[in-house]
Amino acid sequence: MQAQRLTSARPREQISYQNNTRLHTQEKPFTAQRKVAVYAIIILCVILSVLVITFYSKVVTTQYQISETEAKIEASMQEQQDLELKVARLNCLERIEGIARTQLGMIEERELEIQTVSHEEIAGSQ
Repeated sequence: MQAQRLTSARPREQISYQNNTRLHTQEKPFTAQRKVAVYAIIILCVILSVLVITFYSKVVTTQYQISETEAKIEASMQEQQDLELKVARLNCLERIEGIARTQLGMIEERELEIQTVSHEEIAGSQ
């Protein structure tokens, strides 16, 4: 009677008893449902693995794009600093004055000697 209760509690297994001692347990061969379940688990694991690999590759690609963009930003910032320095040099008043004096022959107003000549002086000198 005790053996019947144990076998009814586990319908998938056949348990052999000799003198109320458990000798060995034999599982029934895989049934169709168990095979389908095992295959489903394997397919699910493969799908999850492919998804993990896909997401990982997207992360790596995004990190590469971020590092490229950061390098471009750094280069642009350096170029901006160089251009600002060049603008400051070109807008320097001493440089502009030097070009005006040497290349254009200009002088400052206070350096200019103005002589006034009246009509009488012009008529008298003739």
